[in-house]
Amino acid sequence: MRFPYHDSHDGAFEKLVLEICHGLLGTVHGFSSGKDGGRDARFAGTANQYPSQAKPYEGKFVIQAKHTEDPCAKTGDASFSSPTNKTSVIEEELPRIKALVAGRELDHYLLFTNRRNGAIADAAIRKRVIDEAGVQSVGIFGIEDLDRFLARDPKLLDLAGMSELRSPLRVTPDDLAVVITSLASRTELFKVQGPIRRTDFKQKNLVNNLSPSFAKIITRDYLPYTHAVDDFLGHPDNTELAERYDSAALEFNEMLIAYRDPKQPFDQQLVTLQKLLFDRDSDLARSKKLTKLVLYTMYWNCDLGETE
Repeated sequence: MRFPYHDSHDGAFEKLVLEICHGLLGTVHGFSSGKDGGRDARFAGTANQYPSQAKPYEGKFVIQAKHTEDPCAKTGDASFSSPTNKTSVIEEELPRIKALVAGRELDHYLLFTNRRNGAIADAAIRKRVIDEAGVQSVGIFGIEDLDRFLARDPKLLDLAGMSELRSPLRVTPDDLAVVITSLASRTELFKVQGPIRRTDFKQKNLVNNLSPSFAKIITRDYLPYTHAVDDFLGHPDNTELAERYDSAALEFNEMLIAYRDPKQPFDQQLVTLQKLLFDRDSDLARSKKLTKLVLYTMYWNCDLGETE
Protein backbone atom coordinates (compact mmCIF):
# COMPACT_ATOMS: atom_id res chain seq x y z
CA MET A 1 0.00 0.00 0.00
CA ARG A 2 1.40 3.40 -0.96
CA PHE A 3 0.93 5.93 1.82
CA PRO A 4 0.60 9.67 1.03
CA TYR A 5 3.72 10.75 2.95
CA HIS A 6 3.56 14.15 1.23
CA ASP A 7 0.31 14.82 3.14
CA SER A 8 2.21 14.75 6.44
CA HIS A 9 4.56 17.47 7.69
CA ASP A 10 8.24 17.63 8.62
CA GLY A 11 7.72 16.88 12.31
CA ALA A 12 5.53 13.83 11.70
CA PHE A 13 7.91 12.50 9.06
CA GLU A 14 10.85 12.87 11.44
CA LYS A 15 8.95 10.86 14.06
CA LEU A 16 8.30 8.11 11.53
CA VAL A 17 12.00 7.98 10.58
CA LEU A 18 12.93 7.90 14.26
CA GLU A 19 10.64 4.91 14.90
CA ILE A 20 12.07 3.07 11.88
CA CYS A 21 15.63 3.68 13.10
CA HIS A 22 14.81 2.45 16.60
CA GLY A 23 14.23 -0.93 14.97
CA LEU A 24 17.14 -0.79 12.52
CA LEU A 25 19.77 0.55 14.91
CA GLY A 26 18.66 0.71 18.54
CA THR A 27 17.98 3.62 20.85
CA VAL A 28 18.33 6.64 18.58
CA HIS A 29 18.68 10.14 19.99
CA GLY A 30 15.99 12.27 18.36
CA PHE A 31 16.18 15.05 15.82
CA SER A 32 17.77 18.29 16.94
CA SER A 33 18.97 21.42 15.16
CA GLY A 34 22.65 21.78 14.41
CA LYS A 35 24.64 25.01 14.35
CA ASP A 36 23.86 25.47 10.67
CA GLY A 37 20.16 24.76 11.10
CA GLY A 38 20.40 21.18 9.84
CA ARG A 39 18.42 18.53 11.71
CA ASP A 40 19.63 15.03 12.45
CA ALA A 41 19.29 12.10 14.81
CA ARG A 42 22.21 10.05 16.10
CA PHE A 43 23.15 6.56 17.21
CA ALA A 44 26.46 5.16 18.46
CA GLY A 45 27.23 1.46 18.87
CA THR A 46 26.40 -1.74 16.99
CA ALA A 47 23.24 -1.64 14.91
CA ASN A 48 20.43 -4.12 15.57
CA GLN A 49 19.95 -5.07 11.93
CA TYR A 50 21.56 -2.57 9.62
CA PRO A 51 22.46 -3.38 6.96
CA SER A 52 21.62 -6.92 8.17
CA GLN A 53 21.34 -8.91 11.38
CA ALA A 54 24.16 -11.19 10.26
CA LYS A 55 26.65 -8.37 9.66
CA PRO A 56 25.49 -5.19 11.41
CA TYR A 57 27.54 -2.01 11.15
CA GLU A 58 29.05 -0.40 14.21
CA GLY A 59 30.26 3.10 14.86
CA LYS A 60 28.68 6.53 14.83
CA PHE A 61 25.51 6.95 12.76
CA VAL A 62 23.86 10.19 11.66
CA ILE A 63 20.27 10.02 10.41
CA GLN A 64 18.59 12.77 8.40
CA ALA A 65 14.95 13.09 7.29
CA LYS A 66 14.15 15.15 4.20
CA HIS A 67 10.42 15.60 3.66
CA THR A 68 8.76 17.10 0.59
CA GLU A 69 5.14 17.99 -0.17
CA ASP A 70 5.66 17.09 -3.83
CA PRO A 71 4.06 13.67 -4.45
CA CYS A 72 6.08 13.22 -7.67
CA ALA A 73 9.54 14.09 -6.31
CA LYS A 74 12.51 11.79 -6.99
CA THR A 75 16.03 11.56 -5.62
CA GLY A 76 17.26 12.04 -9.20
CA ASP A 77 15.74 15.53 -9.40
CA ALA A 78 18.17 18.43 -9.65
CA SER A 79 16.56 19.96 -6.55
CA PHE A 80 17.66 16.93 -4.53
CA SER A 81 21.09 16.07 -5.93
CA SER A 82 23.00 18.09 -8.50
CA PRO A 83 26.61 19.35 -8.37
CA THR A 84 25.54 22.36 -10.43
CA ASN A 85 22.62 23.26 -8.17
CA LYS A 86 24.09 24.79 -5.03
CA THR A 87 20.70 24.76 -3.28
CA SER A 88 20.03 21.05 -3.84
CA VAL A 89 19.56 18.92 -0.72
CA ILE A 90 22.77 16.91 -1.10
CA GLU A 91 24.84 19.93 -2.14
CA GLU A 92 23.83 21.79 1.02
CA GLU A 93 24.42 18.77 3.26
CA LEU A 94 27.84 17.77 1.93
CA PRO A 95 29.87 20.44 3.82
CA ARG A 96 28.16 19.43 7.04
CA ILE A 97 28.79 15.72 6.43
CA LYS A 98 32.47 16.46 5.71
CA ALA A 99 32.77 18.44 8.96
CA LEU A 100 31.22 15.58 10.98
CA VAL A 101 33.59 13.05 9.41
CA ALA A 102 36.59 15.32 10.05
CA GLY A 103 35.51 15.66 13.67
CA ARG A 104 35.18 11.88 13.99
CA GLU A 105 31.47 12.22 14.72
CA LEU A 106 30.22 10.27 11.70
CA ASP A 107 30.94 6.83 10.25
CA HIS A 108 27.61 5.86 8.67
CA TYR A 109 25.21 8.32 7.05
CA LEU A 110 21.50 7.42 6.63
CA LEU A 111 19.16 9.72 4.71
CA PHE A 112 15.39 9.13 4.64
CA THR A 113 13.13 10.93 2.17
CA ASN A 114 9.59 10.58 0.85
CA ARG A 115 10.89 10.75 -2.72
CA ARG A 116 11.08 7.90 -5.20
CA ASN A 117 14.59 6.52 -5.17
CA GLY A 118 15.75 4.99 -8.44
CA ALA A 119 18.75 2.65 -8.57
CA ILE A 120 20.87 4.97 -10.74
CA ALA A 121 20.30 8.04 -8.56
CA ASP A 122 20.81 5.99 -5.40
CA ALA A 123 24.19 4.64 -6.54
CA ALA A 124 25.36 8.07 -7.75
CA ILE A 125 24.46 9.85 -4.50
CA ARG A 126 26.03 7.19 -2.28
CA LYS A 127 29.24 7.16 -4.31
CA ARG A 128 29.51 10.92 -4.29
CA VAL A 129 29.03 11.26 -0.53
CA ILE A 130 31.49 8.45 0.19
CA ASP A 131 34.12 9.82 -2.24
CA GLU A 132 33.83 13.49 -1.26
CA ALA A 133 33.11 13.26 2.46
CA GLY A 134 35.05 10.11 3.34
CA VAL A 135 32.13 8.51 5.21
CA GLN A 136 32.33 4.70 5.60
CA SER A 137 28.81 3.95 4.32
CA VAL A 138 25.77 5.78 3.00
CA GLY A 139 22.16 4.58 2.97
CA ILE A 140 19.44 6.36 0.99
CA PHE A 141 15.89 5.34 1.92
CA GLY A 142 13.06 6.47 -0.35
CA ILE A 143 9.33 5.82 -0.63
CA GLU A 144 9.87 2.22 -1.68
CA ASP A 145 11.83 1.50 1.51
CA LEU A 146 9.31 3.33 3.70
CA ASP A 147 6.51 1.21 2.24
CA ARG A 148 8.43 -1.98 3.04
CA PHE A 149 9.10 -0.88 6.62
CA LEU A 150 5.40 -0.11 7.15
CA ALA A 151 4.30 -3.36 5.50
CA ARG A 152 6.43 -5.28 7.99
CA ASP A 153 5.39 -3.21 10.99
CA PRO A 154 2.12 -1.21 10.50
CA LYS A 155 2.33 0.02 14.11
CA LEU A 156 5.05 2.45 13.04
CA LEU A 157 2.39 4.83 11.73
CA ASP A 158 0.63 4.86 15.10
CA LEU A 159 3.89 5.39 16.99
CA ALA A 160 4.71 8.32 14.71
CA GLY A 161 1.22 9.84 15.10
CA MET A 162 0.48 9.39 11.40
CA SER A 163 -2.35 6.85 11.63
CA GLU A 164 -4.64 9.13 9.58
CA LEU A 165 -2.60 8.22 6.48
CA ARG A 166 -4.32 4.83 6.56
CA SER A 167 -7.69 6.44 6.02
CA PRO A 168 -9.03 6.45 2.46
CA LEU A 169 -10.64 9.79 3.36
CA ARG A 170 -7.86 12.21 2.44
CA VAL A 171 -8.44 15.90 1.83
CA THR A 172 -6.39 19.02 1.19
CA PRO A 173 -7.07 21.89 3.62
CA ASP A 174 -5.54 24.76 1.62
CA ASP A 175 -8.69 26.34 0.17
CA LEU A 176 -10.60 26.09 3.42
CA ALA A 177 -7.66 27.54 5.38
CA VAL A 178 -7.70 30.70 3.23
CA VAL A 179 -11.44 31.10 3.83
CA ILE A 180 -11.08 30.54 7.59
CA THR A 181 -8.20 32.99 8.10
CA SER A 182 -10.09 35.67 6.17
CA LEU A 183 -13.35 35.00 7.99
CA ALA A 184 -11.61 35.06 11.39
CA SER A 185 -10.85 38.76 10.94
CA ARG A 186 -14.55 39.65 10.58
CA THR A 187 -15.89 39.02 14.09
CA GLU A 188 -18.54 41.73 13.67
CA LEU A 189 -20.46 39.40 11.37
CA PHE A 190 -21.22 36.92 14.12
CA LYS A 191 -24.38 38.28 15.68
CA VAL A 192 -27.20 35.89 16.46
CA GLN A 193 -30.18 36.53 14.20
CA GLY A 194 -33.78 35.39 14.54
CA PRO A 195 -34.97 31.78 14.78
CA ILE A 196 -33.69 29.45 12.09
CA ARG A 197 -36.58 27.99 10.08
CA ARG A 198 -35.89 25.21 7.67
CA THR A 199 -38.51 22.51 7.27
CA ASP A 200 -36.32 19.99 5.40
CA PHE A 201 -33.35 19.91 7.81
CA LYS A 202 -34.70 16.90 9.72
CA GLN A 203 -35.28 15.05 6.46
CA LYS A 204 -31.72 15.80 5.30
CA ASN A 205 -30.44 14.36 8.58
CA LEU A 206 -32.47 11.20 8.02
CA VAL A 207 -31.12 10.81 4.47
CA ASN A 208 -27.54 11.15 5.72
CA ASN A 209 -27.99 9.13 8.93
CA LEU A 210 -27.01 12.09 11.12
CA SER A 211 -27.93 11.29 14.69
CA PRO A 212 -30.53 13.49 16.44
CA SER A 213 -28.11 14.31 19.25
CA PHE A 214 -25.45 15.54 16.80
CA ALA A 215 -28.06 17.47 14.81
CA LYS A 216 -29.10 19.15 18.07
CA ILE A 217 -25.53 20.35 18.66
CA ILE A 218 -25.31 21.75 15.14
CA THR A 219 -28.71 23.45 15.45
CA ARG A 220 -28.02 24.93 18.87
CA ASP A 221 -24.35 25.97 18.60
CA TYR A 222 -23.71 26.65 14.91
CA LEU A 223 -26.81 27.27 12.79
CA PRO A 224 -27.51 30.68 14.41
CA TYR A 225 -24.22 31.87 12.86
CA THR A 226 -24.35 30.33 9.37
CA HIS A 227 -25.74 33.61 8.04
CA ALA A 228 -22.36 35.22 8.83
CA VAL A 229 -20.55 32.77 6.56
CA ASP A 230 -23.11 33.22 3.78
CA ASP A 231 -23.01 37.01 4.05
CA PHE A 232 -19.20 37.04 4.06
CA LEU A 233 -18.89 34.80 0.99
CA GLY A 234 -21.68 36.64 -0.78
CA HIS A 235 -19.90 40.00 -0.59
CA PRO A 236 -18.59 41.19 -4.01
CA ASP A 237 -15.09 41.65 -2.57
CA ASN A 238 -14.92 37.97 -1.60
CA THR A 239 -15.54 36.31 -4.95
CA GLU A 240 -12.19 34.46 -4.86
CA LEU A 241 -12.88 33.22 -1.32
CA ALA A 242 -16.32 32.00 -2.41
CA GLU A 243 -14.67 30.05 -5.22
CA ARG A 244 -12.22 28.50 -2.74
CA TYR A 245 -15.15 27.59 -0.48
CA ASP A 246 -16.90 25.89 -3.41
CA SER A 247 -13.71 24.06 -4.37
CA ALA A 248 -13.18 22.81 -0.82
CA ALA A 249 -16.83 21.78 -0.44
CA LEU A 250 -16.73 19.84 -3.71
CA GLU A 251 -13.60 17.92 -2.71
CA PHE A 252 -14.85 17.19 0.82
CA ASN A 253 -18.23 15.99 -0.41
CA GLU A 254 -16.73 13.72 -3.05
CA MET A 255 -14.57 12.07 -0.39
CA LEU A 256 -17.41 11.77 2.11
CA ILE A 257 -19.80 10.18 -0.39
CA ALA A 258 -17.20 7.95 -2.05
CA TYR A 259 -16.13 6.40 1.26
CA ARG A 260 -19.45 6.54 3.04
CA ASP A 261 -20.47 3.53 5.10
CA PRO A 262 -24.30 3.50 5.19
CA LYS A 263 -24.16 1.79 8.57
CA GLN A 264 -21.96 4.48 10.04
CA PRO A 265 -23.58 7.68 11.36
CA PHE A 266 -22.67 10.73 9.31
CA ASP A 267 -21.54 12.26 12.61
CA GLN A 268 -18.41 10.10 12.54
CA GLN A 269 -17.51 11.11 9.01
CA LEU A 270 -17.84 14.80 9.86
CA VAL A 271 -15.70 14.39 12.98
CA THR A 272 -13.09 12.41 10.99
CA LEU A 273 -13.01 15.17 8.37
CA GLN A 274 -12.49 17.78 11.09
CA LYS A 275 -9.61 15.81 12.62
CA LEU A 276 -7.89 15.42 9.25
CA LEU A 277 -8.15 19.16 8.62
CA PHE A 278 -6.89 20.09 12.09
CA ASP A 279 -3.97 17.66 11.77
CA ARG A 280 -2.90 19.00 8.39
CA ASP A 281 -3.24 22.78 8.77
CA SER A 282 -2.20 24.89 11.73
CA ASP A 283 -4.54 27.79 10.80
CA LEU A 284 -7.53 25.45 10.97
CA ALA A 285 -6.28 23.92 14.23
CA ARG A 286 -6.08 27.41 15.76
CA SER A 287 -9.65 28.19 14.66
CA LYS A 288 -11.43 24.93 15.42
CA LYS A 289 -14.84 26.38 16.24
CA LEU A 290 -14.82 28.59 13.15
CA THR A 291 -13.73 25.67 10.98
CA LYS A 292 -16.59 23.58 12.35
CA LEU A 293 -18.98 26.43 11.66
CA VAL A 294 -17.94 26.56 7.99
CA LEU A 295 -18.22 22.76 7.66
CA TYR A 296 -21.68 22.78 9.23
CA THR A 297 -22.63 25.68 6.95
CA MET A 298 -21.61 23.44 4.05
CA TYR A 299 -23.85 20.73 5.45
CA TRP A 300 -26.72 23.17 6.08
CA ASN A 301 -26.45 24.50 2.54
CA CYS A 302 -26.43 20.92 1.18
CA ASP A 303 -22.85 21.29 -0.07
CA LEU A 304 -21.96 18.30 2.10
CA GLY A 305 -23.91 15.09 2.35
CA GLU A 306 -26.72 13.73 0.22
CA THR A 307 -30.18 15.11 -0.44
CA GLU A 308 -33.43 13.60 -1.62
